[in-house]
Amino acid sequence: MLTNYFKVAVRNILKYKFFSFINIFGMAVGIASCLLIILYISHELSYDTFHTDADRIYQVGLQGRMGGQDVHTSNTCPPMAAALLSDIPAVESVTRLNNDGPTVIRQGENVFREVKVFYADSNFFDFFSFKLK
Repeated sequence: MLTNYFKVAVRNILKYKFFSFINIFGMAVGIASCLLIILYISHELSYDTFHTDADRIYQVGLQGRMGGQDVHTSNTCPPMAAALLSDIPAVESVTRLNNDGPTVIRQGENVFREVKVFYADSNFFDFFSFKLK
């Protein structure tokens, strides 16, 4: 009985090639889209969840127009931290990060050029539970 179903299915696919192509192609695109959306959502929901109190940590960004161009960045001006603490009662504490680009570090006779140097407030490790070496 099962072989009969396969024979009928193959005959219909061969008889109606164009409609079969549309149906199979549409189903393949739908399944691929669904899988990509699931992968994207699972990645976004798993971002930095290893920190303690990760559900209470938020990042403030900037979205707007400057000089006729749309600006979307995760950087804000330094006084934003004090403004958040004073104006929004739900904010318990803030920390700031800054990357000034390549930095030259000198230790005695040795001179190093470090590309990824970040400056942070003293309470940075109260927010994030990174393991230090």
